Amino acid sequence: MSRNAALLIDLENFFLAREVTAEAGRDEPYDFIRDLERLCGFAKELVGDTRRLIVRRAYADFSASRLNEDAEIGRPRREYFLRSAPTMLMDQGIEPVQVFRFPGGGRGASKNAADMRLAMDAISLIENVDFFILVTGDKDFIPVVLELRQRAAFVVGLGAHGSIARTLTAYCDEFHEFEALVEADDGPVEERGGDESSRTEGSVTVTPSERPHTIVVYRRLLLAPGRLRLHIHDYRVWSAVTDHVFATATNPDGTPAVVFHHELRGAVIDHFADEGLQDAGKTTSDALFLIFKAGCFVCAEPGSRSGQTDFNWINHSARLAPEIQSAGDLRQQAHTFIVDQLTERLRDYDGRRPEPELLATLLYGAEPSEAEQALARQLVASSGPELPASVRSPG
Repeated sequence: MSRNAALLIDLENFFLAREVTAEAGRDEPYDFIRDLERLCGFAKELVGDTRRLIVRRAYADFSASRLNEDAEIGRPRREYFLRSAPTMLMDQGIEPVQVFRFPGGGRGASKNAADMRLAMDAISLIENVDFFILVTGDKDFIPVVLELRQRAAFVVGLGAHGSIARTLTAYCDEFHEFEALVEADDGPVEERGGDESSRTEGSVTVTPSERPHTIVVYRRLLLAPGRLRLHIHDYRVWSAVTDHVFATATNPDGTPAVVFHHELRGAVIDHFADEGLQDAGKTTSDALFLIFKAGCFVCAEPGSRSGQTDFNWINHSARLAPEIQSAGDLRQQAHTFIVDQLTERLRDYDGRRPEPELLATLLYGAEPSEAEQALARQLVASSGPELPASVRSPG
């Protein structure tokens, strides 16, 4: 199998969704160039150092137009909103693929033509590519994803908020919302650019030991590229998902059941899709990734890996670890793992431990109970000491 990757962009789907999200509540026009820079950066991070990103293509009818109200002329004006996109794409090393609309159709026909061309290219690349990043939220690509995965390719979906079909996320090996990656990558002003030993904000110099801790900082550190990406979802959703994971992985007599990751994932997704949970696929995938990484499951197959938490859960059966006797135990172990990871990353950030009040809000929501605040304090207390102030300060 090759070690090559391809980035294939359903450009109209991405552009229109991001235009709405990026301009919401802001006076500035949509900065498409900045999004392309981010998209290329995220693609490189997802591919990693062990593969080459040999194909980067964006598919669209670049002559597509729409009518926009023009206050100056008092009537709608036709705007060719993708006309300048090819130059912007080529500046980022992305090949623009012009797809003309089918005769007799409107934008829908143009969109279908672009989808078909992307799908055909993806299948034709399978001989030389084993890792695909599909930038789309369109459920019409589910057959393509299925075909690629059946041919042993790893498929990552990446979509913009407002364009993501819930069913598509369930079929990809991974699915990321573009806005979540942007939030994790950008962070507050004091975290970006400049010398790592200090930041200047106006007339105030911020040293690492003085950097403020915020929920955004914590989320950004937990989603840092190049490390385990740990997503923290709404606690009510997280509780419901972990309750169902525990129930699915437990026999009627209370003993741990032997399960496979994909079967467990499918059962939980189906349950919550029926319940109407938005983004059930991504939420379930994020939760199971955390749960397995936290050691809540062990290998159930005989041999040297039996009973171990460090195993390939995609290809081997699993069962709940002996210490997991309830869904509450599962959540607590996962939370312990989160705090250990956050503490480790904060050591590089400013040397301090997580702040219990912020941690409680991160894990349990805006108004954590006294018991939840106590649990957060207990998690912080057991997470290891802070670095000495002499080490934290740059001098």
